[in-house]
Amino acid sequence: MSSTPSSIQSAPAAQASSDAASPTDALSEEELLAHVLAGAGDRVRAAVERLTAMGIIDESGKVLVEELPRDMRPDSNTTVVTG
Repeated sequence: MSSTPSSIQSAPAAQASSDAASPTDALSEEELLAHVLAGAGDRVRAAVERLTAMGIIDESGKVLVEELPRDMRPDSNTTVVTG
């Protein structure tokens, strides 16, 4: 019996096709790193906007939420044990 949740089991496996080439396949390691880092700033800004909108951080990045979520509190009945 698999310990993988059913929601993950039903997802199709992500496998690279041998006849489908990615535009980044021909890049050198340095070029690939530059390609990945080029979008990093946009991804960080989007994450900051999302966390700010959720009220987790303020505009300067300071964490506003100091209370643990209900499932992480000492009196919670949840567990990290799975399977």
